Amino acid sequence: MCGTENFQNIALATTMWDTVDPKTGEQRERELKVNLEFWAQMVKEGATVFRHDRKEKSAKEIVMSLLPKKSVVLDIQAEMSSNDGVIGKTTAGSYVKKFLEDRQTDYAERIFDLRTQMAELQDLERNKAELTNAQLEREKEKMAEDVQLLMTKVDTLVKSARVQEPTKRHPKFMNKLLNMLTQIERK
Repeated sequence: MCGTENFQNIALATTMWDTVDPKTGEQRERELKVNLEFWAQMVKEGATVFRHDRKEKSAKEIVMSLLPKKSVVLDIQAEMSSNDGVIGKTTAGSYVKKFLEDRQTDYAERIFDLRTQMAELQDLERNKAELTNAQLEREKEKMAEDVQLLMTKVDTLVKSARVQEPTKRHPKFMNKLLNMLTQIERK
């Protein structure tokens, strides 16, 4: 945002020295200064690192170090003035726009994937229901065939025994048999 040529005008401050032991604080500060993901590039180009201990003296020290520095126009300020104040036409705006477009693409892909998975699950459920219905229908047909076969066997037994009036000789057995056949037919 300010351009590398202005890094010497940057003051970087570490805080919370009163909450960590000095050795841990120094290690963290060193990591900030040497790691390119943090402050290394700015420190290399002239930024100054301060330790702010939440006291007025250290705050004044930071501010006083900046006062003699030459004022600068930030890159974003220069870009906005030359682009009619449109932040989207600045380098920073371009980065934000690209970031948002990438997130939008990622989310659109996630939504598409989730919708595809939902459709697949719905198809599986529908296929499962159809399969279950088909199985039930086959079982019903099988039971009907079994009932028909059983009735044919009973009929054959009755004829082979030459029983004229089976209900008079074995009424309980015949009633039970007829009840069972009726229940099977209903299923």
